[in-house]
Amino acid sequence: MVTRSVPTRSVVLAVSLAATATLAACGGGPGEITLADPTTTTAPPDDSTTTSSAPAEATSTTTAAIEAAATSTTLADSGVELLEIDPAWVEQPERFRVFGVDADDTLNVRSAPSLDGEILTALPPDATGLVLYDQNENDGTRNWWLVQLVTADGTVGAGWVAQSFTRPVAVSLEQQGTPDTVAAPLALDIVERLTDRDALAARVGEAGLLISPDGFIDLDADVVLTAEEVAGSDEEFLWGYTDGEGAPIESTVTGILESMAASNAVVATEVIGHDTTVGAGNTINNVAEAFPGARLVEFHFSGTEFYGGLDWSSLRVIIDTSGAEPVLLALVADAWTV
Repeated sequence: MVTRSVPTRSVVLAVSLAATATLAACGGGPGEITLADPTTTTAPPDDSTTTSSAPAEATSTTTAAIEAAATSTTLADSGVELLEIDPAWVEQPERFRVFGVDADDTLNVRSAPSLDGEILTALPPDATGLVLYDQNENDGTRNWWLVQLVTADGTVGAGWVAQSFTRPVAVSLEQQGTPDTVAAPLALDIVERLTDRDALAARVGEAGLLISPDGFIDLDADVVLTAEEVAGSDEEFLWGYTDGEGAPIESTVTGILESMAASNAVVATEVIGHDTTVGAGNTINNVAEAFPGARLVEFHFSGTEFYGGLDWSSLRVIIDTSGAEPVLLALVADAWTV
């Protein structure tokens, strides 16, 4: 393990919900949610009952959009006690679906943004048409979002779900550069399962995995984890420092991966760059110098009109394809800095 010892610029990773790639919605009609029996639902570490690391649905790297109109989230049962809706909550404009849960498992809906929260009900793996509110919390290990639910008798309420198990029902992407037949699908799989530490560790080679919340790579200071540390370390690391204030970014491996997985670059991806840099600001991008010959796949959010695009962000996935098996070398976040 290599630990960071000197300050460097970094980005505070924002939380938003949109999409990483063109994804096919699975099962069920738009807006239909079947209520599972909450008395039989358990609470595993990732808050889904799935034990497999494989995505629960097919993914595509093409730019075609999968359109789905979804306006209702009616449960099949009227006996569920949901959280009362606060009029101050604002609905997200997109409609979402359950993602990454095995076909024979469910996603828990809780009374609080924590695994300690009471399980109110559970959503099936093909649930779609979910309405999410602008309320989000992080319990130190994962991000949580409030989802709107309607009981069979018309009662509208809400509950908390783990953010990493939701995706929008429709998205389209722009591709820049020529996708590498090995690196492109591997990078997409890595980003789709970014918080699955065992799956991530399986992609790490002898050189380790460098993780940086800063577009500039410092090989002497950035944290480099072994595959064993990626999979099992509970240690808190100093990943870097926030831009401007210079506050330390300290968290566990799970914490930094959750932050990256919840960033606009991942969940609101608009462009995927292949061996080409998409996001460019005032931080030096030295990927080519730090990892010569490696493949770069960049997931990019171009920012909002409100901020004139200054709230852009990127996640760069750096992969070595020169060996018999491709290995993940680095995860590097980048964004506009002051």
